Amino acid sequence: MQKKSTQNKMSHFEEWSEGKSPLLKLASFVFASGTDGFQWFFQDLQFVKEIGRDVSLPPVDEWLKFYRSHRRIHAGVMNAFRQINEDIAKKIDFSEQFMSAIRHLRYITKDEHREIAEELTTTERNKTESQFREIQELIENDFNIGNVETKEEAEAKEKERLLALFQKPEVIYFAKVWAPCLFLYGDYPSRLLRKARQGDDDALEKLLRLDKTVIADKKILELFHQGKVAKKQATHNLITKSLNKKPRVKLTRRKIKYEFAGLISAISISLGERINAQDIKGLFDAISKDAGKGGDADFEDQNEPEALTKAINRARPKWKTIPQPDKK
Repeated sequence: MQKKSTQNKMSHFEEWSEGKSPLLKLASFVFASGTDGFQWFFQDLQFVKEIGRDVSLPPVDEWLKFYRSHRRIHAGVMNAFRQINEDIAKKIDFSEQFMSAIRHLRYITKDEHREIAEELTTTERNKTESQFREIQELIENDFNIGNVETKEEAEAKEKERLLALFQKPEVIYFAKVWAPCLFLYGDYPSRLLRKARQGDDDALEKLLRLDKTVIADKKILELFHQGKVAKKQATHNLITKSLNKKPRVKLTRRKIKYEFAGLISAISISLGERINAQDIKGLFDAISKDAGKGGDADFEDQNEPEALTKAINRARPKWKTIPQPDKK
């Protein structure tokens, strides 16, 4: 009885996913439904900023070390989120396992992948379907589908969670630098810093607009110091200007969804089941309808397939960890 109820709740998604492989179905659901959680996270950064108390930045030296320690940031953030509750820990474990499996596809040819998919036993298919149901129920709880909890109660709990998270220096860095850097610029902070230290003015401007603390990096500070001479005045002016400016591009809800649309596109290609832009739009519409919100408002004016295709094509290369087959 419960299974039937769950299926009814996600009827639009079930219709969208008909004919798609269990892996693509599972990945599409997890990452498309995850955009709202990401938006919640970045919206509430303003909340954390406003109340200020109990949240402080780590020392400058420690902060700058984060730029050279991608693995530390990843591990710190994942472990911090796992500690929130068991449901979130399960989602993170699934995502980690799934992305690890996807990365291994780079060592498998397209023909070999097709053979593996065709040889999946009934037990293996049922296991994948069971995983999907478990993840689906967890995400439905986030949607508050069938939940009597009010919006105000949900928001209060979310803010309490965020305050606990922001006791972790790695989480602060992830939220203020790492994630915005990837979503806004399509690059990692460590790479931008390396380019900036080598004299790349574009990389330097992007970083300083995002994180003013970078000026404390010894090499960047030296560039600023040397820029005072006439020959390098342009660099000095660029640094001075960037320190007083915000990033040129805003991290909007639509921007976040475009980036995840690019991720889903990359995954579909790696699985040998490429889905087009309109199909991805249909995915976001289906999930939004199942959440009781109607079609996805962020895609409602994207009726021209070409415009949405361009947005997804721009986003897809940013997910460099997803292997893409040779173009031959």
